[in-house]
Amino acid sequence: MLAPERRGPPAVDKTSYLLSTYDIPVPRYTSYPTAPHFTPHFGPGDFAREIAAIPADEASLYVHLPFCQSLCWYCGCSMKVARDIDAMAAYGDAVCHEIAMVSGLLGRRQKVSTVHFGGGTPTWGPRKSRAGIMRAIRESFDLNADAEIALEADPRTITDELASELADLGINRVSLGVQDFDADVQKAINRVQPFHMVERAVTALRRVGIDRINLDLMCGLPLQTTETIEKTVDLALQLAPQRIALFGYAHVPWMKKHQRLLERHPLPSAAERYGLFAAAQARIQARGFIQIGIDHFAAPTDDLTKASVQNALNRNFQGYTTDSSQVLLGFGASAISALSTAYAQNDADIETYKKRISNGALATSRGRLLTVEDLRRRALIMDLMCRYAVVVPPDIAEGAAAALEPLLRDGLCHWENGSVLRMTADGRPWVRVVAACFDAYYQPSAARHARAV
Repeated sequence: MLAPERRGPPAVDKTSYLLSTYDIPVPRYTSYPTAPHFTPHFGPGDFAREIAAIPADEASLYVHLPFCQSLCWYCGCSMKVARDIDAMAAYGDAVCHEIAMVSGLLGRRQKVSTVHFGGGTPTWGPRKSRAGIMRAIRESFDLNADAEIALEADPRTITDELASELADLGINRVSLGVQDFDADVQKAINRVQPFHMVERAVTALRRVGIDRINLDLMCGLPLQTTETIEKTVDLALQLAPQRIALFGYAHVPWMKKHQRLLERHPLPSAAERYGLFAAAQARIQARGFIQIGIDHFAAPTDDLTKASVQNALNRNFQGYTTDSSQVLLGFGASAISALSTAYAQNDADIETYKKRISNGALATSRGRLLTVEDLRRRALIMDLMCRYAVVVPPDIAEGAAAALEPLLRDGLCHWENGSVLRMTADGRPWVRVVAACFDAYYQPSAARHARAV
C-alpha cells in the first residue's frame, strides 16, 4: 500500500494531513513504463527493427540540443555548458546524420505533425546548426502545412536577429524559461534575467510573427514566498502568453549534484510548496486561464484548452500536448523515442553519441519493448493523468484495490458505476499518487522520483 493504515483525514487541516500522508516520491508519468525501467538490453538493432515497423501515420519529432551558456542550479535536464562553436557545430552535424539514418530505416518520407526542439538551450549555439537540422528534417520528412514547430528558449539569448532567424526556420511556438521574476530568487538559482529582458524577448518574437508564446514558471525554489510568486505571475500575465506551465521544482541531487548549490538557502517545505502553487494557480485562473492537467494553464481559445474540453488531451515527455501522434522520434544525445511498441533512448554522453552516429550506427543505449500489459496500463495511466477519470479493467482494479483503498477512503478519488475511477476536486493534485497504484513497476521503498507536490 502507498500509505499506512489509519482512520481517514481529521476534520481540521485536511491539507496538512494529505501532505504528511501522500507527499511521496512518485513518477511524473510522461511515459509508462517510466525511464528508470528502460534496460540496456534494448539496443540499436532492436530500435532499428521497431523503426522499420512504424506505420505510415503521422509522427512527431523531438530534437535535443544540450548546450547552455551557463549552469542553472535547479536544472534537471541533460545538458552541458559549452562555448566551443566548432564542437557544437559537430554535434549538429551528427544530429543531421541521425535524422537521415532514421529516415532511411523508415524507407519513406514519414508525415510529421509536430517538431519540438528541447535542451539544454536550443537558442544557444551556432546558427548553422539549427538551420542544418531544420533543413535535414525537411529533406527527410513531410511536414504538414500546419505543423507546429516549437522551441524552448532562454530569454537571455533572444535578440532581434535570433528572433528573425527562428521565424525563417519556421518556428511558430516558443516556450520561454522564466522560472521566477524575483531578483533574490534568480540569484539563488543562478538564473538572472530581469523582467525587461524577458519582455524584450517576447516583443522581438512577436515582431517577427511568432505569437504563440508559452511561459515556464517554477514553484518550490529557494526564497520563494506567496508574495513573490504572486508578483511573478502578475508580471508573466502582463506579457499575454497563450500558455503558462507552473512546474514544481524537482530536487533530485542524487541525480544532479549541482542542485545541492540550492541548499545554501532553505528549500520550501511541502506545505509551503503547496501554498506557493495554490497562490500562483489562483492568480492565473483569476485572469481566465484554464488549468490543463496538473501544471499547465491555457487561454480559453488555445488549442490545449480545446483538446482538454474535447477529451483529446495527451501527455508525452514535453508534458501536456495536443499532439495525437502514436510515434515520437527523438534525435540527439539522451533523446527518447516513444513508439506504440517500444521506447528507445540515445546515449546521454555527447561524445559517445557523436562517435556512434559517425560510425553509421544508431546511438540507442537503452530502451524497452512494450508488452500487451504495458500498453493496457499505459493507456489507463495516461487517461487518468489527462482526464482525471478512467475505465479500469476488473483484473487491474482487483490488483490495485489494496493501494487504492486509503485514497478512496480519504476522498481523493471515487468509483462510478463500479468501473470508472474518477479523481475528486480535492484529489486532483494527487493524481500521480493514484496513477502509481496502477504502475506494475513502482516500488515505494526504492522510488527516487520527484515528490508528489
